[in-house]
Amino acid sequence: MSGRRGSLGLGVAAGLVTLFVLWWLPVLGPFLAGLAAGLVARGAARGALAGLVAGVLGLALLAAVLGLLVGGAVLVGGPAGMAMRLAAASSILWMLLGVANVAACTAGGFVGGAIRRE
Repeated sequence: MSGRRGSLGLGVAAGLVTLFVLWWLPVLGPFLAGLAAGLVARGAARGALAGLVAGVLGLALLAAVLGLLVGGAVLVGGPAGMAMRLAAASSILWMLLGVANVAACTAGGFVGGAIRRE
C-alpha cells in the first residue's frame, strides 16, 4: 500500500478517457472504463461513483458527438434526444444501450475500487 488516497475527480477523468477510447465495445468498453475509474479512485464506493459519473457524462458526450457526425445539432440532437428517448422508452434499444452501459461502467468502477482499496 502506498499510503496515497484516491481521488474521485481523477477517477472520473480516467473513466472518461478510457470510455472515449473503448466506446465502440458494447458493454465491455464501459466496464473497462469503470474499472479504470475505480482503480484510480481507490475505494469501492468512490469507484462506483466515479464509474457512474463517467458513464453518464461519457455516454451523453458520445451521443452528442455521434449526433454531430450524422448532421444533428450538438446540444439538441445529442444528449437531449437521447434523454427524451430514454424517458419515453419508445425504443427498447435506446433504453438497453443507455442503462446497460451506465450499469456496466458503475459495476466496473465498484470492482476496480474494491481491487485497489485502501
